[in-house]
Amino acid sequence: MDAAHTALEALADARRRTFAAATARIELRVDLDWAMPPLVRPRRGGLLTPAVAAGKAAGKRLLGIASGGVDFRHMSAEGVIDIAGRRSMLDYGGAARLYADGREWDGASGCPLATLPSDKPQMPTPLWLLDVLVGVTAATDMPSETVRGARCRRVAATADLSVASRAAPGGLATPERERFEELLALPVGIWLDDEHIRRVRFTWGHRTDTLELWDFGVPLDDVDWTRLPTFRTPGSPPR
Repeated sequence: MDAAHTALEALADARRRTFAAATARIELRVDLDWAMPPLVRPRRGGLLTPAVAAGKAAGKRLLGIASGGVDFRHMSAEGVIDIAGRRSMLDYGGAARLYADGREWDGASGCPLATLPSDKPQMPTPLWLLDVLVGVTAATDMPSETVRGARCRRVAATADLSVASRAAPGGLATPERERFEELLALPVGIWLDDEHIRRVRFTWGHRTDTLELWDFGVPLDDVDWTRLPTFRTPGSPPR
């Protein structure tokens, strides 16, 4: 990493190369920091009664059955992003989603889009995580880290959403904030190697999104954008 480059200059160069590469393989991790509120305990003895304890255990079992044993507080998916084409697809393993033309589809991995309803997401990650970097106005070096085997310069940055939104096709969605001024200096964590952006991390509300990128410029000619992907669910039958 060129030490002569300031963090802001290095970030701007890496962002330009990343957008110029047009495509990449990606992983998106979503972590939620909220938890179910605790049950009210009786005053006498401070212990759960047998009936309440049994109800709590049954609730946990039902939640596990309904979710298939998946912890929805910590989810990850693999896929590809087409920055130039403004689209992306992600497979969570059994479930997947695809974003294109301002719409998003989700359902079982491999399912044809024609059989699914679509909606307009509030925050179309992972594209949003890259678009917001155009608005970075300040950046400070942090201790370097390794991302997928590549030694990376780690940067703590702030981004002006108004600047980023003007540059993005169709503008950018607004994450929830208490005051307008916070949108002019959104904190973003960024990791970059000698050429590209390798990781972006952003927290909004109780949610933290972490996007990792590699294999820049990967050909996407054989990717079927008419159905949900099966990157983590190979052999999923068409539906």
